[in-house]
Amino acid sequence: MIRKITVLLMFLLIHITLKSSAYTIVFNHYNEEIKSYISYILFDNKQSITDYKNHIIYKFDYPSEIVLRELYILKGQSFPSFYKPPMEKDKKDKKIKLGSLAQIIKDNQIMYLQDYSTPSFYKFLDFNLRGLIVSLEDNTRTLINNLYSAEKIEYKPYLDYVKAFGNINSDFELILCYPDESKIIFEFLNIKNNKIKVIKVDKYYYFTWTEKDYPQNTLFNF
Repeated sequence: MIRKITVLLMFLLIHITLKSSAYTIVFNHYNEEIKSYISYILFDNKQSITDYKNHIIYKFDYPSEIVLRELYILKGQSFPSFYKPPMEKDKKDKKIKLGSLAQIIKDNQIMYLQDYSTPSFYKFLDFNLRGLIVSLEDNTRTLINNLYSAEKIEYKPYLDYVKAFGNINSDFELILCYPDESKIIFEFLNIKNNKIKVIKVDKYYYFTWTEKDYPQNTLFNF
């Protein structure tokens, strides 16, 4: 009986430990409002925005019901992992309007959204994905308008530290940074072997790291 309880407690501890760092979805894009490339990250019970130009994480201690609802609607559906709208010339100046490359990340899957925020992007966007994209955009806009109410973390000192002592050289590119309870998680892509080095660092600058493969999915499953 005692052994069963011990095993159960260990399972719960592992589950809680893993869940604390598990995000539900990530939306990476260049944000015109704050003129910076950002990550919007949704967890089960909170959300955050990472501003990569100014090296700041903004934490909000409540979830987004609209995004969670859209994810529930999409549950079980699959889409191509690369979305590229047809190129369209502007009728007035005949110039091709190009947007940025946005990304959606979920369960170690990645979806690329090319020419994001252009008229072509929205015109040809899969109808089933529109609710999610709009909810991600609307929710991000709302949070950006309320940055003053968020917990603010300046992560550059931690980034510099892990670069110096975590064997992070010019082969590595920072692709994601987000909060995990009292820690900050950095994900660096090794461009030579396509591996991701995940580094967790706490407020005392103690860090641990693991490695995983960069997602290679051709379909994106919700």
